[in-house]
Amino acid sequence: MRSKGRAAAVGGDAQRMLERMKALGLPGTEAKRLAARYPAQSILDAFRYTETRQADAKQALLEQPAAYFRKALEQGYGRREDQAPQAPSRKSISTSRPSLSSIGARRPVPTSAS
Repeated sequence: MRSKGRAAAVGGDAQRMLERMKALGLPGTEAKRLAARYPAQSILDAFRYTETRQADAKQALLEQPAAYFRKALEQGYGRREDQAPQAPSRKSISTSRPSLSSIGARRPVPTSAS
């Protein structure tokens, strides 16, 4: 049994999404697999991302729009801001190392060669 959030829209909307995926060059079986695996909103976001890229005259022509769409869908490219995963803030990531004195270690005392 599929949850409503994971399954693509039912009926005509699902059929239109499948047709759009096929128009990009995806085989029907691949389109059905992606529609079953991803929520409808993610699919729509990936369409928008791919179509925006295709329409950008400043960039080279997409040689494989189906592969571009698939990657956009799998990687979540084109997700709206309210859906994007939150990256940890820089403040929460500590890259500093403790000093030797803070952990009670002593620096070696240089010996003079005589």
